[in-house]
Amino acid sequence: MLRLIAVISMIADHAALLLIGYGIMSGLPVGCNAYERWNAIVTGLRVLGRMAFPIFAWLIAEGYARTRNWRKYAVRLLLLALISELPFDWVAFGRWGVQWEYQNTVFTLLLGLLALRGGDFLQGRMRRIGSGAGSWYAAIMAATAAACVAALVIRSDYSWEGVVLIVLLYHTRADRKRQCIMGFLWSAMVWGILLPPVFMIGYAAAFLFLYYLQDCGGEHAVCARVPVRRDKMLRWAVYLVYPVHLLILWEIYCRILIA
Repeated sequence: MLRLIAVISMIADHAALLLIGYGIMSGLPVGCNAYERWNAIVTGLRVLGRMAFPIFAWLIAEGYARTRNWRKYAVRLLLLALISELPFDWVAFGRWGVQWEYQNTVFTLLLGLLALRGGDFLQGRMRRIGSGAGSWYAAIMAATAAACVAALVIRSDYSWEGVVLIVLLYHTRADRKRQCIMGFLWSAMVWGILLPPVFMIGYAAAFLFLYYLQDCGGEHAVCARVPVRRDKMLRWAVYLVYPVHLLILWEIYCRILIA
């Protein structure tokens, strides 16, 4: 259920940006009645779209906690990020070509996963030399800082703030209420100053869904009740919906709105 909510909100967000923002509204005079009506629709869809990243961030944290092979997990995310980059650029900027100044969200998810692995690796080293809890926290912070710098260098969507959210959700997962409150407060603090206040409704809704649906909608809660083969197909379908829906939106945009 959580994955479905994230996918629907993501598609709504990207459709609003490309088809309405870059498409329909680009041909309307700013301030006219039609423009204002479409602008209200775009705002509503983009508020809905704010639910996607927190849920995907939670899925990364949950997936890392339960995966048997983090390397395969990381490789899948890397392949998805590379495959998705061109269609992401077209949809995000509304024009053909490679846009080097901004990279897709999956890179941020991958860096969040690597931050979690790096923190665990450094903590293991600290335990071997008998370091205390303070050194373990320093290890988490060092790995997170490295991933944040990488996000800033490549200029990935949601950037370092998204990496920190993944780490935060992972290390507060033992207490669901604390996890959701901390996640929302972080989202409101780092993105609330950049976005209209109404967008906070989307972030609040995301963490409400995370609080109430974790038991029935987690990365592995549902999968534990389905055959392994079917689970793998479902997981790959969720992965592939990201580049596929971007390509479909771009095709609609090119054939209908700018034909």
